[in-house]
Amino acid sequence: LQNYHNLGATYAELGKLNQAINLFSQALKFNPQDSQIYHNLGVVHFKAGDPQGAIADYDRAIKFNPTKIEAYYNRGIARRSLGDRQGAIDDFTTLLKLNPQVVDAYTQRGAVKFDMKDIKGAIADFNEAIKLNPKHPEAIYNRAVVRRLMRDNNGSLEDFNQVIQINPNYVDAYIKRGIVRFDLGEHRGALEDLNCAVQLQPKNAEAFYHRGNTKRSLGNFPGAVADFQTAIHLNSQYHQAYNDLGIVRLRMGNIKGAMKDFETALQINPNYAEGHNNRGFTKFRLGDIKGAMKDLETALQINPNYAEAHNNLGNARFQTGDFQGAIDEFGETLRIRPNYVPAYNNRGLARLKLGSFSEAIADCQAALKINPNYGLAYYNLGLIHCEMGDLQQAILDYNEVLKLYPRKIDAYINRGLIYMKLKDYAQAVKDQSSALDINPNLGHAYSFRSEGYMKLGNFQAALDDLHKAAEIYQQQGKRQEYEKIIKTIDSIKDEHDP
Repeated sequence: LQNYHNLGATYAELGKLNQAINLFSQALKFNPQDSQIYHNLGVVHFKAGDPQGAIADYDRAIKFNPTKIEAYYNRGIARRSLGDRQGAIDDFTTLLKLNPQVVDAYTQRGAVKFDMKDIKGAIADFNEAIKLNPKHPEAIYNRAVVRRLMRDNNGSLEDFNQVIQINPNYVDAYIKRGIVRFDLGEHRGALEDLNCAVQLQPKNAEAFYHRGNTKRSLGNFPGAVADFQTAIHLNSQYHQAYNDLGIVRLRMGNIKGAMKDFETALQINPNYAEGHNNRGFTKFRLGDIKGAMKDLETALQINPNYAEAHNNLGNARFQTGDFQGAIDEFGETLRIRPNYVPAYNNRGLARLKLGSFSEAIADCQAALKINPNYGLAYYNLGLIHCEMGDLQQAILDYNEVLKLYPRKIDAYINRGLIYMKLKDYAQAVKDQSSALDINPNLGHAYSFRSEGYMKLGNFQAALDDLHKAAEIYQQQGKRQEYEKIIKTIDSIKDEHDP
């Protein structure tokens, strides 16, 4: 009996699992009620990928020795692997009644409670494990993970610091601490942690993925692309990496590449709400409003509380002229995320289209209350006040825009048009000139400036601008605009030729 048992244990350690199972089974013929052999057989069955068989072995081990704590512990792990969370908790609880000093039982039970979304219970178990062993890295690590999900980033950071102090080679702790630092705005610190993770484990796809996101936030787009591609090379089914690679490519202006990445992410996971949202946003950028709306609606079917998808769908509805539908979507965004500044701004613009001036102003002001440096809200206020006929206030609004964004072309153009209405022609010409300094290929800006020159009596300058506008429109293939400018040129020549 002992020879079979010992030889079985040796084969199990060597990874020769089938031979170990045969030897333990032979040993049971000598003693069919040996709890230890059943326990060992359960361990081997679990290693061999047969958790159900392992549980049957642990059942027999416990039957013949109801106080065998290892059997309860390992059966709890096997039950958890099969999704039987309550059964796992029952096993760990029974074990702790037999011996309340088993640290790993608290850690495992806490992990199962976390799976069941019993956050308080999980924290309590991790705390008990740490109380018994203040340097238990797994318990401290698990508590750190839970604290982050509870938005206690500082507490989570303290725990990860302690884990790494105990075990400087704990790769997952570096990754998770990097994520917490990222959430706290410590992007450089996050990058340091993720660099450590990559150095310790050069084939860890998750480490490259999170480092890619950190590089993206630091503006290192080529570095981010390289990291996402490495993550995908290590894990070809990493749909989040494809998605975030698409986001970076979109930021770099590679719209076709981004679309391909979002497509791949959705091929891997068709129920990935973020992928549908991002593909919808990209289709919107490409002018495929109908396709964009379909993707965004799919994202919201998967996740009805996806604030960004509601906001993007609102923008798509706005483009179709469904301003009330847009307002409804922006309202949903704000129900989910009350401080989401773009939704206030976008809803304000939609309300302007419906003539609801006071509500439109209130939305833009709400955006500025949350973020006083949100220039687009000042821009929309300029549009609203201009529409209301309050031209002086509109000028003040555009002044604020240009303080924040000195190269905002539309703000110069719109302010210049207001100065034209106020008959301040010199200032109108100056604003259109500022727009053209930034982008000299704006046919409409030359056309607007020509009107200012005409009012100032500088007919040659006006004609020069109109000729330039005509040249640009012709190059751009805008025939209607080109012909209109030519008629204006002919009219001026007729009026002012001797």
